[in-house]
Amino acid sequence: MRAHQLLVDLKNFVESSLADFALPNPATGQPEMGRARCFLGNVPDDDQTALPERFPFVVIRWVEGEDAEDGDALEEAALIFGVYSPAGADEAELLTAALLDHMRRALMALRILGNVFDLILPLKSAKPDPEKRQHNYHMATIITRWRHLTPRRPLNQGDFDDGQY
Repeated sequence: MRAHQLLVDLKNFVESSLADFALPNPATGQPEMGRARCFLGNVPDDDQTALPERFPFVVIRWVEGEDAEDGDALEEAALIFGVYSPAGADEAELLTAALLDHMRRALMALRILGNVFDLILPLKSAKPDPEKRQHNYHMATIITRWRHLTPRRPLNQGDFDDGQY
């Protein structure tokens, strides 16, 4: 259930964070606020949608989880960004960098997601294949690691009976 909740909370956070971020509409080339669409798992494979119109997007994927004997629970999720610029590869590279900067700043400011996930630093960002020429379509990833905030022991009824709470 933790991985499920992390993905839902991350999707809501990313959508909210990108609502005020302008990216070009592939059809017109004009910047539009809130243009990036968020998906869980992958971009839907819709044969009716031309490739440029699928951009810009953010795919949120669960990567792995870990439960330690001491009660710590860690989850890792990737934010995969796809950017297209009709102005060319230079502009797509700059848009990708701006988008990553925007999201990294938003994550650093957030730190606690949904009151139950604590962001573990450092944030890691990368391109899937930095040596490969990307033309007008660029992709990049931010890997996030989260610690699930759980009590170390169950709370008992008597824990709050001393009148201090």
